[in-house]
Amino acid sequence: MHNISKVSWDDWKLVSTVARAGSTSKAAKLLQINQSTVFRRIHQLEHTLGAKLFDKNRSGYTQTLLAESILPKIMEMSGLSHDIERQLLGADRDPVGTVTISLGQSIAFLIMDGLVDFMREHPSIKIVINASTQLVSLQDREADIVVRGSNDPDPALFGRRVMTVKYAIYMNTEMSRSRKINAITADTYHQFPWIVPALSLCSTEVAAWNRKYHLDEHAVLSVDDVEIGLVAVEKGIGVIVLPTFIGDRSCKIKRMSDDITGLKTDLWVLSHEDQRNTTRIALLRNALSECLKNNLK
Repeated sequence: MHNISKVSWDDWKLVSTVARAGSTSKAAKLLQINQSTVFRRIHQLEHTLGAKLFDKNRSGYTQTLLAESILPKIMEMSGLSHDIERQLLGADRDPVGTVTISLGQSIAFLIMDGLVDFMREHPSIKIVINASTQLVSLQDREADIVVRGSNDPDPALFGRRVMTVKYAIYMNTEMSRSRKINAITADTYHQFPWIVPALSLCSTEVAAWNRKYHLDEHAVLSVDDVEIGLVAVEKGIGVIVLPTFIGDRSCKIKRMSDDITGLKTDLWVLSHEDQRNTTRIALLRNALSECLKNNLK
């Protein structure tokens, strides 16, 4: 091992991100750089160190024994670095700078009008939207604000609960007419083709509900995004569970159930506690909360 003095903190940050993501493509999205850049930098770092940090296989990138031994120290350094950075940012009182928001596509569409008004009022605040279902770390500053559904948000985060999201079952309107069906109940779940959450969403409330009724056994399509699921049910591919604020807005599908009992998720607009008083983040966090409240009534 040699030339370790040439390794920068950004290199170690890259190592920790690839280790956490498990692939260069996912790491690239988190770091907002090209996948080829991640691959090249990992290769260069291994050459500099004279040692391999990752083994590439079908499932992605796995850490070598060397990487496993040093990663806890890298994460400790990362935590200290981000603590300092967040505290410095928390002292920022001017409404100037960039704010990165992480949220799902369906929510992104709902806030656009509000963002236009906000940007006109605060032209010195630049906004980056990361529309993805993939969870990001506010502690590691992968985003400044997240809009996410959670019934148990991290106590280290600060923000507002916008609403409680309720869910129902939906079917293509023409399909319901042709089958002469007005409702879908637990007794008839097994009679329909289902659109279900993909494996990446296995920890969500909807995925748990699907498992409870063994709907994966009747699945014809798995999706990792609500908007894709909406298009799929509109096309008549199958039936699906959707948030009612999304499903009820479409004229191409019909609600086939009441609100599903016991299935609900609180929608939050959150930032890290250390940045609760950073002016640009607080302004946008409050604006997003009000915009969503008004649009989701």
